[in-house]
This record gives sequence, C-alpha cells and structure tokens, in this order.
Amino acid sequence: MGEGYLYIKTPVTVKLKSGELVDAFAYVYNHDVSECERIIGRLP
Repeated sequence: MGEGYLYIKTPVTVKLKSGELVDAFAYVYNHDVSECERIIGRLP
C-alpha cells in the first residue's frame, strides 16, 4: 500500500514569503473526506 493508495504525490507551485515561486510536491489524501468533521484553527 504505497503512494497512490492513501496519498497521491502531486506537483504544486508554492509561493514563499519573499514572493518567489518554487516547484514542490504535496501528498494529497486519496479518499473522500466529505463526511469528515472540519477542524478550524490558526497556524502559529
């Protein structure tokens, strides 16, 4: 059960605080979350 089952490795572009854009990868959950409770919070 490797990549592609629980998560999919997806290329993304990330904007840094400096404004610079860099290419990166994000692991995106590969299942329906529509029935999950949403947690709302703040980052430190």
